[in-house]
Amino acid sequence: MKDRFLFFDFKRSKLLNVLIIIQIALWLFYVAALVSLIKFDDSYRKRYNRSLPMDNGQLMVFYKMMLKDNAGEMEESNLKELKSSLDYLEKNNYKYGMLKREENKYIPSEVLGIKIKNIKPKFNRTKERYDELYPIYMSWNMVNNYMSQLKGEITKDDWKEDQRSIPVILGSSFSNKAEVGDRFQYEGKEYVIKGFFKRDILAFDYTNVVDSSFLLNDCFVIPLDKNKYIENFGYEPISIYLNKSQVEDIDKLINGVKEVSPNIVIKSFYNDLDEFLEELRSKRIFETIRILIVSLIGTASIVTTIFYKILSDKDRIGILFSVGISKKKIFKMLSIEFLTYVALGIIVGSLFYLKNCKEIYAFFINEDLLLNLYIAMGVIIVIVMTVLLIGFNKVNRLSPKEMVGGFKE
Repeated sequence: MKDRFLFFDFKRSKLLNVLIIIQIALWLFYVAALVSLIKFDDSYRKRYNRSLPMDNGQLMVFYKMMLKDNAGEMEESNLKELKSSLDYLEKNNYKYGMLKREENKYIPSEVLGIKIKNIKPKFNRTKERYDELYPIYMSWNMVNNYMSQLKGEITKDDWKEDQRSIPVILGSSFSNKAEVGDRFQYEGKEYVIKGFFKRDILAFDYTNVVDSSFLLNDCFVIPLDKNKYIENFGYEPISIYLNKSQVEDIDKLINGVKEVSPNIVIKSFYNDLDEFLEELRSKRIFETIRILIVSLIGTASIVTTIFYKILSDKDRIGILFSVGISKKKIFKMLSIEFLTYVALGIIVGSLFYLKNCKEIYAFFINEDLLLNLYIAMGVIIVIVMTVLLIGFNKVNRLSPKEMVGGFKE
């Protein structure tokens, strides 16, 4: 097949062409990762804001009770304080949500005709037995808080377990394997699929929101009521959902619960997140500087390669100019050929980035994965075109004799 490239013909510039593709691919990967690191805090907060009531919610935690239990005090007193605190919330019209994960009972995935090992997500603390679905119990108020992140319509009356059937919400991993309204039987109970969580939605089940975060991608969620939560109390935190006036008078909630029980603490959802990001700050800065240095070295190598290529082809530019081809047309030919290899490098770098940069750090999912990649693409194209233009103008200042060389007057 005839080579249609004049400046970047593969036979003459094979090694250089491959080098350009590798340089562009690596540069794109590192710069897109750099953008992700720079936006790390915002992306991390965005994911939590999308999943949890960060601005209009508070967290009820029980770590002081756990310390009491470790000291050998009776569990009955803890349950009494728990009931009193829930009574206080209900009396003062505070809505609250509860979640509890089942670790002992499970439903075989074959009941749904699904092999869990084929859809195992990342970041979930799943058991090694991937053929089993371990239920997550979730109260109505918590389900209602997730409503904007659900596919399917669910009402409060729908979210009740009766003697005949149990409503179910499945994770996004199941959305292409089942449909809303599907039913299946297990141990004399009928389970009815009411909806699906959207992809990469977070939940938590322990005192620290960040440390206990897990994805709902492969979840199997069924109803949880107050009595079942109390009977099986394992110090799982309670999410409190506030209206505008309750947010403005947050001290009432904090002091009121403290009066009911000094062993129950009300804290902001932001506490754990802010603390985590601050602890990670020095490491993130180090990684940002490291990748920035690599990116600058990569930029310098790309600039050097472009200048080298233009100067090494000045004879061809001179010949084209001598036979009457305009500078504009020559630059267009050079740019199109070079950008072809840039495009190949972008494709390779994009695939590598999308495969390796979805997760930047534990529990972190790159919220703006594609946007960060597009930013890097835009920057590399601007750099390439700018350097091409500067290098071409530098060659243009030479006379045809200086361009072509190799002849005597």
